[in-house]
Order: sequence, then C-alpha cells, then structure tokens
Amino acid sequence: MGPFSYIPSMECNHAILSMENTAQGCININQDKITFEQDIGYIEKDWGSSFPKSYIWCQGNNFKKEKASFMLSIANIPFKIFQFRGIICALLIGNKEFKFTTYNGSKIQEYDSNRHLVNITLKRGGYSLNIKAKKQEELKLTAPIKGKMEKEIFESISSVVTVTLKRKDKVIFCDTSTNCGLEIVE
Repeated sequence: MGPFSYIPSMECNHAILSMENTAQGCININQDKITFEQDIGYIEKDWGSSFPKSYIWCQGNNFKKEKASFMLSIANIPFKIFQFRGIICALLIGNKEFKFTTYNGSKIQEYDSNRHLVNITLKRGGYSLNIKAKKQEELKLTAPIKGKMEKEIFESISSVVTVTLKRKDKVIFCDTSTNCGLEIVE
C-alpha cells in the first residue's frame, strides 16, 4: 500500500508478505492427507474494519512457461469525503519485479469486468500490463463491514489468468497461470 499504509483512517489495509515462497509439509482434511513438497506459496494479509465496497483481487504463481508470481488488487477506497480507485499490482519474473501501483503513478488504461471475467490494462511509463482472468468454481466467504462479518463474497482458487507485460510495443512476458485466486466484487 506504500504511503497509504500510514493513514490511520483507512477501512482496509493490505500487505504482501511473500510473492513466492517454498511450501512443504502436510495437512489432513477429513480422511485425506495432502502433502506439499517444494511447492510454491504466496502469503498476504488484510486488516481493518471493512473490505472495500467493490474490488478485484487476483493472484497466481502457477505459470506454464516461466517461473513467475503475480498479484493484482484494484479497489474503490473511501477516504474522508471522497473515494478513489487504488491499484496494487506486482509481477515477479525470476528476481525482477514490476510494480504498478497508485503510489508510483500507474494508471488504468482499460478496465472491463463482470462477475466472471476481467480484462484490465495498467500503464506506468513505457510499460503496460494486460491481465485477462476467468473465474472458475467459486466458494462463498464472509468479509467484514464496519467490523462485523456480514458481507458475502465469492472467491475462486481454480481460476485462470493470462498476464502480458510490454515495454512500448515489445512483449517482455506473456504467460498463463492456472489455479489462481480470483475475487470480483462489484
């Protein structure tokens, strides 16, 4: 969230703890044991009194061609007497990170979404990042509204996202990730 994380009156705060980490171990779900061996993990956290009224959140690190990790959050943020659309987006390709955020001057060039599809293009300097996501199966979750867990949202963890990064007109990265997290709240 950059400098916005220091504003005490924000209804929702968001932090990325790890874009890509190793996950190993096992968990038991009912009678099934699921083992993780050198799998890829992603860790983030949210805190505050309310989730945004509308937002898109997407995360993927299961790309087909390259080792990469991606996350996107675009939300309508209430702030005192007005609101603004905040952007937090990062693409990690190997050890190189590309950030598109409100606080670094990134802009939304294209924004089209409905309950199941997202097509967004972000721009910063000579770079553009296009995100096309399709929601698959979704589960109902509960989110906070003014400190009470009363908002229903629907999240998928089996979605598909295609991410295309360009510098001017040259494609630097174009790949598709499966088993992505995706929430579209309108």
